[in-house]
Amino acid sequence: MKFPFDDMLSLTFEIEKLVQEKEGFRPIIEKINSFKVKEEERKSSEALLIESLHKTVDRAAADMEKKVRFIATDIDTEALEKGPRQVMKEVLMQLVRNSVAHGIESPTDRLDCGKKEAGIIRLSIKTRGQNIHVKLGDDGRGFDYKKIAEKALQKNIIKAEDAENREALFKVLFSPGFSTANTENVHAGRGIGLNLVQDRVRAAKGSLTVQTELGKGTVFNIVFPASSQSGN
Repeated sequence: MKFPFDDMLSLTFEIEKLVQEKEGFRPIIEKINSFKVKEEERKSSEALLIESLHKTVDRAAADMEKKVRFIATDIDTEALEKGPRQVMKEVLMQLVRNSVAHGIESPTDRLDCGKKEAGIIRLSIKTRGQNIHVKLGDDGRGFDYKKIAEKALQKNIIKAEDAENREALFKVLFSPGFSTANTENVHAGRGIGLNLVQDRVRAAKGSLTVQTELGKGTVFNIVFPASSQSGN
């Protein structure tokens, strides 16, 4: 079957036009593929962080014969992209250990005070304006300022007149080597946990505040400045 020359020429022009159009779409396709790769990397970073924290909580709870649920349902992948990822991971690992060791009560104690047998540790990481907001809270026993005062007086860290000074006692909690635990264990941080957390947050130009209520639980609020590049 033969085609007229004019038809062949027209077909050639059409094919060349299609090739040119395809080449024109190449930058767009490359951008889409690049976006897909970055999105997968973001999701991977989130999954790895949550998995590490889950394992840390489960291991600590099992070692101390406690029941603890770790919930992280409000995680902003952009926050992980723009925040100091390594610092956030180190800080959160220490805080969840502390929550299990010092915050969450034993199943028996929780039932005795009208709580559910399993304690809850809840995490959220969000971007707000130019800052990354990290919130980690538990429904445990909260800070026992009376016990903190007793330990601080034994170690001569505070004066007797400061035994009921909440601000002074709060500072004691973040002093090097201080712990209310009667025995050392790896999950409780051997008394250096909160001091380490505060140092790491400050080094990343962040800030840390704590809300606590005896018998109700404790919430750590950490704010980091956002960066246009991925955190290390």
